[in-house]
Amino acid sequence: QLSKSSDAIFADSDLPRDFIKSYLQYRSILQFSTDFFVFDITPGTLDTNLWPTIAPYFAASQARAGQGSPSKIERDFTNPMRILRLAVPPDDKDFDGLQLGEDKFARSMAKVGKVVSAAGGDIPVEITKADVRAVEDGMEEARQGLNMFITTLNKALNVDELKLVPAKGQTYPRSKGRYITYVKGLKQCQNRGGTTLANTWGALMVSGTMQESCQIPEANAYFYQ
Repeated sequence: QLSKSSDAIFADSDLPRDFIKSYLQYRSILQFSTDFFVFDITPGTLDTNLWPTIAPYFAASQARAGQGSPSKIERDFTNPMRILRLAVPPDDKDFDGLQLGEDKFARSMAKVGKVVSAAGGDIPVEITKADVRAVEDGMEEARQGLNMFITTLNKALNVDELKLVPAKGQTYPRSKGRYITYVKGLKQCQNRGGTTLANTWGALMVSGTMQESCQIPEANAYFYQ
């Protein structure tokens, strides 16, 4: 039977300590990003009037000498997924689904971003039924990829704490109200810190610096609901 929390299990785990450390650090970010997928990205893709609002999520910022920043999708999803995948024990078949899930998610979100960004550009573009269908299909594939990644982690670690993205018509077991409050606190902190802090909130969330400086809930306090 799957346990509620991994912390006690990991005390006697045979898994490499570096992987355990990475998981305990990045699970909160991965779950927060999943909340972001459910509460922000998905509703934004369902309403074509909101496509210009969510288009920046998919855009990487450009800078001189090629020193740009990754898109929010890459920063909040792909990077944490990659860090966790690269930390797993080598040749451990229990974790094979991480690569498959990450790849499927990244490919699907790239397709969604291409359509949404075209509609949300400076020059208005007519949104067709084919565009809407492409975004719907891409979001469903992205949901499946993200869930594959999460399910692989839960099963391989014998825990049941990372929550899946629900299919259409199903209920998500996490609080939208707590998410909105948490995001508001993050934005207030980012606004005080400027662009640099806004682009590196994930690292600060891991280290605990953001919680201390902004007086928002500690990451694990938000994680466990």
